[in-house]
Amino acid sequence: MLFTDVTIVFGEVRSIRTQDTATMAPAAIACFRDLLATGAPRFTVPGRREWGHIECVVRRENPNAVADFLVEGVRYTRSALLVAGGPPSWLSATLPSARPLLATVIAPEAAIRPDAMGIVADMETCLAAAFFIA
Repeated sequence: MLFTDVTIVFGEVRSIRTQDTATMAPAAIACFRDLLATGAPRFTVPGRREWGHIECVVRRENPNAVADFLVEGVRYTRSALLVAGGPPSWLSATLPSARPLLATVIAPEAAIRPDAMGIVADMETCLAAAFFIA
């Protein structure tokens, strides 16, 4: 399954990528699928020793969702997972409307732990894949 992945930093679109769940690690997607299946709005995953854990808070707004990732208890990113309705109007000219959309806003507080960006981005992508496949 293909979905569009948009990253926004300080109000500017920094990247637009097409993600393909067929090229992602099945075990990582399955992990997030299992966490989502519990229905719990909040879960934690282990991080590197210096960060402790990474927390994810998911609010479902059927059929869509909003997910926050927190590092050291501080919001790092907020992501919209949009299954229906196509992209927001300000993005619609540049995105395919038929695909699900992961739109992530990097919080300014992410600057306190720039070394966590890679793992948080990977976790967001796997969460989105699990959410869209379900």
